[in-house]
Amino acid sequence: MAYNPYKRLTLTYSIALSIIALMTILSYFFVSEYLVTDPENPSDRRSHIGRMINFNGACATYSQEIALLSMLACNAPTKDSAATLVEQMEFKWELLDKAYKGLKQGDDDYGLNARFNTPDILADFQNTDLYYKPMVLQVKDILSLKNEILPKDSLLFFTRIRMIQPKLTEASSDFSNKMLDLSFSYDQKAADELAYWGRVEFWLTIFTLVVLLLEALVIFRPAANTIKSYIEEVNRKNQDLQLAYDQIKANESQLKLNAENLARTNSELVKSQQELKDSNLMKDKFFSIIVHDLKSPLNSLKALTNLLYRFTDKITKEEIQQTAEDLNSSIDNLFEFINNLLTWAKVQMQEVGFQSKYFDLKELVERQLQLFKVYAQSKNITLKYVASKNLSVYADPNYTDMVIRNLVSNAMKFTPNGGEVKVTAKAKNGYVEISVSDTGVGIDPQTLKTIFRWDNKHITTGTLGEKGTGLGLMLSKDFVEKSGGTISVISELNKGSIFTFTLPTEKGN
Repeated sequence: MAYNPYKRLTLTYSIALSIIALMTILSYFFVSEYLVTDPENPSDRRSHIGRMINFNGACATYSQEIALLSMLACNAPTKDSAATLVEQMEFKWELLDKAYKGLKQGDDDYGLNARFNTPDILADFQNTDLYYKPMVLQVKDILSLKNEILPKDSLLFFTRIRMIQPKLTEASSDFSNKMLDLSFSYDQKAADELAYWGRVEFWLTIFTLVVLLLEALVIFRPAANTIKSYIEEVNRKNQDLQLAYDQIKANESQLKLNAENLARTNSELVKSQQELKDSNLMKDKFFSIIVHDLKSPLNSLKALTNLLYRFTDKITKEEIQQTAEDLNSSIDNLFEFINNLLTWAKVQMQEVGFQSKYFDLKELVERQLQLFKVYAQSKNITLKYVASKNLSVYADPNYTDMVIRNLVSNAMKFTPNGGEVKVTAKAKNGYVEISVSDTGVGIDPQTLKTIFRWDNKHITTGTLGEKGTGLGLMLSKDFVEKSGGTISVISELNKGSIFTFTLPTEKGN
């Protein structure tokens, strides 16, 4: 039989193409099996990564909720509500601890398989522990306070939890950001891996088609229908791949939305923490303002009782009766003043709200000037109220009473014997402008710059050595602004000062 090299070459070529086609098809099915995931199968690696991403987000959410609950516990009105909030925080921490340990060590209940945790993932969790452990210490400290301190001493509990809460907020924010970073990292890796194997599948598909086409042209032309059905299967796989890719993109968008919500929550926590700090500063100064504002009326009472004690045998019955009337009036005004202080304290503790209403300004001012009558006589100071007509304002009368009392008290204190303190009021552009002027020692320009600020520590003694806490003007500014008005001052050394504030005449101005 003659040797046919062409036939042998065709046979070799056909065998080689068949082996290449077989290997290509097997590789294609391997890649296809890698790309398709089964969410219900705990041994499926791709579904495990998806669950890890979800649990990373859950850990971040739990940590933020723990920080929020600790902040609410700091401001709880009662120890029972504080205990309830701490119990809720303990529940959230148990959920967080179980989820976090499941991510690291595996948890069949959550479908987390520890064997998929690569060295890179384990290294990520070692870094995350640096943020998780400080937060756990702060949580355990708060739980210890709730179990050991709160039943015995609620005041000590609130003091300590306010010291711990900022640290917990910072630690939970760091941990939350770290977990979100891991979520984004795993999601990106999953997307990149899916895209990579998609490209591998694509080029394997192209290679397979080329090989099969060559086989069809050389050997298997009758198998054209089989190739067509194979192409249809490839298209279906590509559609599944596209659906999987679209789902990953949807998950990425949801993660970004969650990150924005967490960032907004964190911003609100920072704002609330600053408001809590400012509120605590106001409450810490409360008892100091009582000493400051009671001193002037008490000086008046002291002057009257001293007069009765020293000159009883020298003054007439009518003078004694007049002095007794002045003393009774001062005591009545002092009693009303103390009630106003208590009302202000309740407002600061949020027991009552800021209650604006219409009232006659003249009656309120004259009542205040009556309170300082004896004090003015002791320093030979002329005390006046000047107004073009009866004026009505829309504000809280208790706050307005305290503002006028502070301004008049300061004017009396810094006005020397024989001076004048004058209160004037006039309508102006929907507001009433009230001014308290004096002929006192004045204020230097440097002090004027910070006179209405809470961090102003400058305290000046009066012309007779009277002392204050330096809080009256800051409180006056706060009250006026709550009423919808403004307050300002002009002053010149050795000539006097004029403090002016405004109050609305109508609701909504």
